[in-house]
Amino acid sequence: EPRGELAGTFNPGSVFWGRIQSLGGLTNAYTSRDLTCYYEVLPAAGAEIALELEGDRMTSPSFEERDIARERDVILEERRTSCVESAAGAMEEALCDQAYRSHPYGGPVIGFERDIAAFDRSKASDFHKGFYGASNTILAVAGGVDPHVVMRAAERHFGRMPAGARAGYPAEGLLMNPPGRVSFEHPSSLPRLSVSFPA
Repeated sequence: EPRGELAGTFNPGSVFWGRIQSLGGLTNAYTSRDLTCYYEVLPAAGAEIALELEGDRMTSPSFEERDIARERDVILEERRTSCVESAAGAMEEALCDQAYRSHPYGGPVIGFERDIAAFDRSKASDFHKGFYGASNTILAVAGGVDPHVVMRAAERHFGRMPAGARAGYPAEGLLMNPPGRVSFEHPSSLPRLSVSFPA
C-alpha cells in the first residue's frame, strides 16, 4: 500500500497517478464554495484500487514540506491567472465581497494571496484534522460494479476514518450586505456587468 505517498496526486510522476493510469483511468479534483471533490474515472475492475487510494488520502495523508511548497506555488499561480488577470474572476471576487459581510461565501474559493503564501505543513495538517472526517464526507461509486464488493472495500479503506466534527456554516441571509453596487477597473478593459439576487 502506498501509505504516505499521496502528496502530488495530480503529478503524473506520483504513485497515486501511476496506479490510476495503469488501469487506464484518470483522476482529478475541484473545489467549489461548498465542497472539494476528488474523483477517478476508470474501468470497474479498478474500483477497489480507487477506494484504497482515496481512503489513504483521507485517513493518512503525507504533508511533506517540499510537496506543500510546490502546491503553494501552483495555487499562487492559479490565483494570479484565474482571479487577478481574469476579468471574470476579478468580477466574481468583487461581487461576492459586495454581497456578503462575513460569510465564507464573501471570499474567493482559492483564497487570498496572503493566506496561500502563509500555508505550511502545520496549517495543512490542522485543516485536514478539522475537516476531513467521516461527518463531512460523501463517498459515491457509480457504474458496473458489484455493490457488495464496493461496500466491503469502502469499509476496509474508510472504516478507520474518525467521525470528526461536522463543519458548521453560518446562515447566509443574516450575513448578507444590503443591496448595493461596486465598480472597478481591470487591465483587460472589457466592459462587463454582473447582477446577483438572493434566492
